[in-house]
Amino acid sequence: MANEAKNIALFDVCDTLYYSNTTFDFIFYYLKNHKPDNLPKFKRLLNKGSFSFWFNIALAKFMGNDVIRNRAIKMLKGESKEALYKAGKDFTKMLTSQKKIEETHRLMESYQGNGYRIMLVSASIDPVVHNIAADLDAKYYSTTLGYDANGICTGVIARDLTGKKYETIQAQMELDGIEQIAAVSDNSSDRPMLAMAQQKHIVVYRETDKDVWGGMDGSFILLKKRPYLYE
Repeated sequence: MANEAKNIALFDVCDTLYYSNTTFDFIFYYLKNHKPDNLPKFKRLLNKGSFSFWFNIALAKFMGNDVIRNRAIKMLKGESKEALYKAGKDFTKMLTSQKKIEETHRLMESYQGNGYRIMLVSASIDPVVHNIAADLDAKYYSTTLGYDANGICTGVIARDLTGKKYETIQAQMELDGIEQIAAVSDNSSDRPMLAMAQQKHIVVYRETDKDVWGGMDGSFILLKKRPYLYE
């Protein structure tokens, strides 16, 4: 459309477009289908009833990084990028059929119909976001896993978008000539990203969550929380 290059809509992914923590859900999905021997270890890592879970939470606060996420991603070490992306495609089909948030997808379709370019901005990992973006005919920025020269996952993050969405948009997206920006997210850490938008849509799962967004002049989308795949 004629105004496509002039307007963009920025969408978070996890709990915004799908009822899913897509990083953990994808790792659970991948291990279940390809490395089932590692599944008990993954479940222990995410078990909120265990001492180790809360120890890792405390350790993450002390170290300033997500220890649980890093250890979960390490379980993908040795897997090929090709296999991860292929699984990501199948995982996306599952998300669409079982975890799709209709309200925000309708909002996206509305923006697409009005000529907005859709951009996914997600801290989830690339095997997931790449396939979701392809399915939605969107561009994307995501956290990127490390791969060696042979395309084998190193089990570590090469580029992390956590807490860096606004900076990434400013650094990598050509904003000159953009007339209208819309932004949609449930994450309070995405406040800087929403602040740059003329149209702000905030996903919340409780009425009290609106208090976190005090001073932000956006419209709220109230949803009911649903279990993640790994839970």
